[in-house]
Amino acid sequence: MKIKNKDEIIDSALTEKHKKDRRVILDIVEDALTSVHPRNLLADKIFVEREYIKIAGVKIDKNKFNTVHVVGGGKGSGYLAEALEEKLGEYIDNGVVAVLSGTAKYFKTSKIKIIEASHPIPDERCIQAAESILRIVKEADEKDLIICLLTGGASALLTYPVREVSLKDIQQTHRVLLSSGANIVEMNAIKKHLSNLAGGRLAQHAYPRKLISLIISDVVGDRVDTISAGPTAPDQTTFKDCLHILEKYSIKDKLPTSVVDYINKGVEGLVAETPKEDDPVFENTTNLVIGSNRVALNTIILKAKKIGLNPLLLTSMIEGEAKELGVFLIAIAEEVARTNKPVKKPALIICGGESTVTLKGEPGLGGRNQTVSLSALTRIKYSDNITICCIGTDGVDGNSKAAGAIADADTFRKALDKSLDPLSYLLNFDSNSFFSKVGGEIITGPTGTNVNDIYMVMVS
Repeated sequence: MKIKNKDEIIDSALTEKHKKDRRVILDIVEDALTSVHPRNLLADKIFVEREYIKIAGVKIDKNKFNTVHVVGGGKGSGYLAEALEEKLGEYIDNGVVAVLSGTAKYFKTSKIKIIEASHPIPDERCIQAAESILRIVKEADEKDLIICLLTGGASALLTYPVREVSLKDIQQTHRVLLSSGANIVEMNAIKKHLSNLAGGRLAQHAYPRKLISLIISDVVGDRVDTISAGPTAPDQTTFKDCLHILEKYSIKDKLPTSVVDYINKGVEGLVAETPKEDDPVFENTTNLVIGSNRVALNTIILKAKKIGLNPLLLTSMIEGEAKELGVFLIAIAEEVARTNKPVKKPALIICGGESTVTLKGEPGLGGRNQTVSLSALTRIKYSDNITICCIGTDGVDGNSKAAGAIADADTFRKALDKSLDPLSYLLNFDSNSFFSKVGGEIITGPTGTNVNDIYMVMVS
């Protein structure tokens, strides 16, 4: 995966030192993104032997299944479908995966049908994709093997509402949730309880057939019941949790009556709960997370060591306000620069996860990763031995065209030369407008994957 404006970012530095440091850190970013591309994640996970097929370490006797059916969805599911067909094409009978509208042309499959649908607000095509998937699952012989491919975005792309709730009401629910401040676990708890496919329902429909889910995680902590709203995983949430979420964010009055009524019926036990861990429908289901933020971070660690940097991994589960995270990371970098602790220079401080930006007023252009970098810059100022780079692995940061941003002392100097105040842009939620003017925005375009965000601070 290449950064489209890599040369421009490097050339915009004012000094040779910063040009060199930027090249080093951007090279690492490219390696990290390449490591978590769906095709690369699946490439070494499937092996066909004489009597067995090995899928991510799971050994399946060829004599114990008739044929393979492939289902799934998500922004990167088309690439997984391609790679799977290349490996297991002779065994696959049919399949359907739902991908983002406008992207089907990028995927070449012959047995697995690629259906375009809408994200983040679902449309009728999402329901059609879900119905096609359920048809394949229900018509499969009990001795057939079903492989489910799940990546970020599937919770919307595979929308299949319960009978009591219309598509229009589901669309309104998604809009309310997206602007509510609820985190992904909370949003997906609601989605699961309004779905005939999410929250373990797909596994329920597939039972007693053998079902293997290959999952790329876009959720901090890699909870399989939350990733893609967990269609093949036991649900850890309940209708009572859903009601609590509605009350916590004061969104009851903003949601359609049908949604609130259905959740209340669930609390009263008048409609069935999502299947839980002790449900026998999961006896023949295996959920395998083949890609996550940690994979990207491990690639960064190996690359850092190879080029002579001392890596310090903080966590793959960072959360919290972006503007606070930036200052925190630079505080650690300053400690390293001053004392060589908790890691010796030259060092690369690494973490992953997903920060948040609490918007106020009329925000400009930007996103959480550019906000982290901009916040960091307000503390870096003239510190020539510190460079920060923050990037969303999906290639999209907020409402901007950038994936993230890189910042160093030269960034600060260029801002002063142009009479740009970093703090003012930070407070106005306009991080992209700032970085596009000083040569710090990182442009990758859609990467085809999503394993949350990567944060790196190099101390030379």
